[in-house]
Amino acid sequence: MGRFIKTLFYGCLFFPAFLPAQKFHFQNYNVQQGLIQSQVSAITQDPFDNLWFCTLGGISRFDGRVFTNYSETDGLISNFSDAILAGQDSTIWIGTSFGISRFDGSRFKNFRLTETAAGNMVRALQEDGQHRIWALAEGKLYQVDTSEKPRRSVVAGPEEWVTAIQPDNQGNLWAAVMNKGIFRLENENWKLKVSLPGSDDKAFCQKIVFNRSGSDRLYILMSNSLLSAGPDGVRTLFPRDSLGKFTNLYQDRSGRLWLTGTRGLFQYSDSGLTAFNQGNGYEGNTTSAIFQDREGNIWFGTNGTGIFRYSDQPFIIYDQFSAARNMGVMPMLENQNRIYMGTTGSGLFMYDGKNMVHVKGLSDDPAGQYISGLFRGKENEIFILTGSGLFARYQHGKMTKIPLGELKGCIKSVLPDDQGGFWVSSCQGFFYISSSGKTTHILDIFSDRIFQASKDSILVATGNELYQIGTDFKYRIINNSLLHAANCMSLTSLGPYYLMATSNKGLILYNHMTGKFRQLTTKDGLNADFIYSVVTDHKSQVWLGTGRGVNKIILDTATGVLQISSLSIPGDISSAECNQGAAIYDDKNNLWIGTVSGLFKYFPDSGKKQTYFPPVVLQEVEVFSKEISPDRYKGFLNNWFGIPRDLVLPHNENHLTFSFRCPSYLHG
Repeated sequence: MGRFIKTLFYGCLFFPAFLPAQKFHFQNYNVQQGLIQSQVSAITQDPFDNLWFCTLGGISRFDGRVFTNYSETDGLISNFSDAILAGQDSTIWIGTSFGISRFDGSRFKNFRLTETAAGNMVRALQEDGQHRIWALAEGKLYQVDTSEKPRRSVVAGPEEWVTAIQPDNQGNLWAAVMNKGIFRLENENWKLKVSLPGSDDKAFCQKIVFNRSGSDRLYILMSNSLLSAGPDGVRTLFPRDSLGKFTNLYQDRSGRLWLTGTRGLFQYSDSGLTAFNQGNGYEGNTTSAIFQDREGNIWFGTNGTGIFRYSDQPFIIYDQFSAARNMGVMPMLENQNRIYMGTTGSGLFMYDGKNMVHVKGLSDDPAGQYISGLFRGKENEIFILTGSGLFARYQHGKMTKIPLGELKGCIKSVLPDDQGGFWVSSCQGFFYISSSGKTTHILDIFSDRIFQASKDSILVATGNELYQIGTDFKYRIINNSLLHAANCMSLTSLGPYYLMATSNKGLILYNHMTGKFRQLTTKDGLNADFIYSVVTDHKSQVWLGTGRGVNKIILDTATGVLQISSLSIPGDISSAECNQGAAIYDDKNNLWIGTVSGLFKYFPDSGKKQTYFPPVVLQEVEVFSKEISPDRYKGFLNNWFGIPRDLVLPHNENHLTFSFRCPSYLHG
């Protein structure tokens, strides 16, 4: 089971508020996961959607599942690789400290640019709109052909020092020259387009980035400032100040600029500058490379901590509320635009949209800090049930303890009614306690979850049946083999359906109009068979907190047709084990889920749509589950996968096996 919160505070009823630590999720991949070496200097993506990483120990190819590594042993000219490019024809170009390697999937072909050691230290590789490959080494620019010796291209003079190259959105190559400015290649001639400040320090351009929006604006990363150049001239977006020396710049497809420097990783957008560090989830040390893949994930290469994937998911993480900190969130309740959260050892917390407040005055007993239930009363008061059996009312900033008649301990759930009484389930049975304190014993069997089925009836889950009990204490038994030994975790309804989350039988649906039952398990697409919570939203969608993340169910209550999908992304908090009853859908249409790894708030209506679908890559073809004889085809379609070209088979060789792979990094 999952859990929730932060350090235990002491004081009066309301302790001063603290700001909840909101975190972004970064997934780390390092040598332990298969990366060839932990110092990553460059990243690219090939036409098959594989990611490639340059390191000081060779290069790695990653398909979302496994890393395939290449080094000098395989023919790479040097393990000290610093630049990488995936050509339009799927050829991989690697710039190293000793020259360039060209890899076509079967072998490496190596190039040296000059006879000097320093002249072969390749700093950048780019491909222009004519599919020509360009290399930058020791301040000189070279055009690299697949067969001929690399040819130098002089931009501004024989003694120039070229510091950066970049093709624009139309495929034209641009080059920055020290103390000269930025030039564009036009009809094989270089023309000055942007003049830069004259001093040696300020004129050192490290990176050119063209605005993805298609405008004429470009961003220029200097060692001590970020410049913007366009029809209105060159202006400084902001100086270095306390951010340290800048080292890299990248613009993602949403228009945000990412900067790296000696002081860390930063994001620059219309809302300002945001630092990414351990405080908000990023644990990379010195960030050396930035790249966005076609699915929208942003990858960061670091100098010693491998690579980090940032998926920009529509949720916020509050990982201080974790089981490891004795603050696992269990029950949650929204009341008057505030979210109340009971924890597994640190008491009750309230979130008002800005601050997280520790509600005090409940109990000094450590067992009283374990909140097992939160319930709303008819006057918007909050009723609190603890693991010690303590029951209390919280209203207008005051905590009042309430006796539950003759019941002592082992109370499972409480449901307040409009008459000031309480329905109570317990290990000893099911009871009603009136506002005057009179106790009526209704059931003599173990009772667990309670749900208000209608104005005049409630639903009670026991170990083997469901009971529908009226306000006159009369009841009917709802029985089915699915309910036998079903351990109910949560109850709710949707249209004619009662939805019962169980820890051992998945989700059980009961249509009280037709009397039919239905069970959903992992065989139907659920993440897990142990379901800890079930809630519905304003679109009549069902959300499940499971033992392996969150499921969404779209259920047509008229026809019974449903569609199951998973919110969970392998490796992040959305795939963590959820806690019992730790789910609510608030009035602002946000989903809150408590897990063993922390609490997260999900924005289902964030508007982010998946617009890119990774390619399905054919990787192998076999006949009768065996390799095809080479005399049946004329070579391969490419050197990356053994797909025969011009395959001819006799009519009786008609059992073919196709192996596919769809590289995806967002959904693992």
